[in-house]
Amino acid sequence: MGTGHDAATPSVAGRRVVVVGRGELAAAVAGAGPDDVVVSLDTERARLVAPPAAVLAAVERLEHGAAADGDSVVGRAGVVAAWLAAAGQAALPADAAGVVFHRLADDGASLVVHGRLLDTAAGTEPVVALSDDPGALVEIEHALADGGGRDLTRILRYDDAVADGAWTLVAPELVTMPFWTPAFCATLIRAAEATGAFAADPEDPVPGHELSLAAISPRLFAHVEDDVAVRVVPTLLQTWPRCRRRCG
Repeated sequence: MGTGHDAATPSVAGRRVVVVGRGELAAAVAGAGPDDVVVSLDTERARLVAPPAAVLAAVERLEHGAAADGDSVVGRAGVVAAWLAAAGQAALPADAAGVVFHRLADDGASLVVHGRLLDTAAGTEPVVALSDDPGALVEIEHALADGGGRDLTRILRYDDAVADGAWTLVAPELVTMPFWTPAFCATLIRAAEATGAFAADPEDPVPGHELSLAAISPRLFAHVEDDVAVRVVPTLLQTWPRCRRRCG
């Protein structure tokens, strides 16, 4: 979803989301109702990644009704109009909680699930993706538009699955290590939900929603077994030699 043109979406509960270029912000605000939401983005480093209903809901969670990140502005038209009338004497608030804006990074916080961008670190569903890397913006747009083809190759071939990084001994006989990439985790979430079988077993003595990887794909289960044998077991043997009988 791009910006740079005046686009008034159909109203949701009597309110509209108006998407405009930076130079059209004043005119858009003047023609909008005070509770309409105006979105004006720096098209070189920002992308609108959510539908109007999600944008309206996100702005409702902004304490001051509007927020800015650099040259990108999202907020209720009445709030933005007051800011423009003050000739920018005070800056619009930053979105510290990540309700509207999300900076893309390789830290595992950016996940796309069912066409929605999730910020797993902030626990939010932001509506604008930010990055100084044009390639990252293109990649997130492709992920949001993907119809499932990439998921299939990841499941069947284990593409993009392995997360690189060193293991760490947290405590005696307790090891942490990177295992799957955020993209692959998102794929597994989508696959599990698609089966319709991700649920709790009432006869399970340990309650919780679960699903065997083999139920998603026996091929996936085989890849995971191989991965554990190649990456996890040798690490365990280095720190806990006595597990050889069980891990071998």
